[in-house]
Amino acid sequence: MLLKAVIGRAIDRLGKGVLAVKFPDGTLRGDWAKAEVTIEIVKRRALWRTIFFGYVGFMESYFNGAINIGGKAPDPLSRLINLTYENPLSNKNPILKVMQWVYEWRKDNSSFRRARKNAEAHYNLPAEFFRLFLGETYGYTEGYFARGDESQDEAQRAKFDLICRKLLLEPGMKVNEVGSGWGYGAVHAAKHYGVEVVNYGLVDEQNRIMREMIAKEGLGERVAVVKKDYRELENEKEVYDRHVSIGVMEHAGFRCHESWIRAIASALKPGGVGVISTMARGKRQFTEYLITKHIFPGGYIPSIPELTKLLFKYDLHIVHEEDLRWHYGKTCALWLEDFRKNWEKIAALDRKRFTERFRRTWEMYLAGSAATFFHPKQNLSVYHLVFTKGRSAVYPRDRRVLSPA
Repeated sequence: MLLKAVIGRAIDRLGKGVLAVKFPDGTLRGDWAKAEVTIEIVKRRALWRTIFFGYVGFMESYFNGAINIGGKAPDPLSRLINLTYENPLSNKNPILKVMQWVYEWRKDNSSFRRARKNAEAHYNLPAEFFRLFLGETYGYTEGYFARGDESQDEAQRAKFDLICRKLLLEPGMKVNEVGSGWGYGAVHAAKHYGVEVVNYGLVDEQNRIMREMIAKEGLGERVAVVKKDYRELENEKEVYDRHVSIGVMEHAGFRCHESWIRAIASALKPGGVGVISTMARGKRQFTEYLITKHIFPGGYIPSIPELTKLLFKYDLHIVHEEDLRWHYGKTCALWLEDFRKNWEKIAALDRKRFTERFRRTWEMYLAGSAATFFHPKQNLSVYHLVFTKGRSAVYPRDRRVLSPA
């Protein structure tokens, strides 16, 4: 009775009249037939996990099938996530804080071996899996929706070209990119701007697709992918005119951002220009335990103050900054739509890997990401940070040069 009372009060706080819950003994709380979101607690242990571990226990019980989510809302899972943002429950659970700290320590990226293993845990899934919801470019960060009605592929191509313009690329320049992202960005830069690109990529499956793209476009003499960790950039002193990393810094890890920035500064020529595209927060905080445990092991989303302090320390000066959180929210919503639409094709790739548990986990990740970027009470954004090495006046004062020709 006590367990049901505690859960019931939490449900009422989140959305009385919007939520309904069915307990393992069949008793109901709320209007099951009309509720926007219904929560069926199948296993009694899910009650205990929710009491002790809060939203983490609840969502892990959902992943494992001990809880089912349904209801009259067009997307009950997304509706539930938004309800938790509108009416937040306490997140000051000391058990969760200890779990987060231990997990950060276990998955720390300080060694090359651990960094590679963490990257492979997410990105070494079959490339076709990612293509089925990311689209033909494999673009795995925000698309750029200038009109708002672009397709995924159109928005991703626009994003890659926007970054190329921000880099002020010119034919013959030598560019370093960290993280292959399956290769579209590097191939686009070489093909349309005449630059040479050396890509540092740790994940074999991503590198395979990138090499196929390079061969298809006949760019083997201008684009190279090498299996190296970003820290090896420190061995290439002032080699590159430009640096770019798109959606990779979040994987550097809690203790490794300084080594990342130092490596970029070491390899970039004086007066060189770089673009870091990264998710970031307004203030420092741990990345969600559910995400680091189930989606991105070793990941840490930095804060803008952390990044600007480190960039300045290594003589990298921000000359242009853009917040594209709306674009990322829309992109995540499209990913979720295509993930659901193509789920049967995804499952058919490998039914032992792409299970119902996998589906539920990834739907939470994609739905939660979209909600987090859109919701006014959250502080997660994605930024393009454009910087120069040194304070030389190499970046144009008139930013209209960043617009498409």
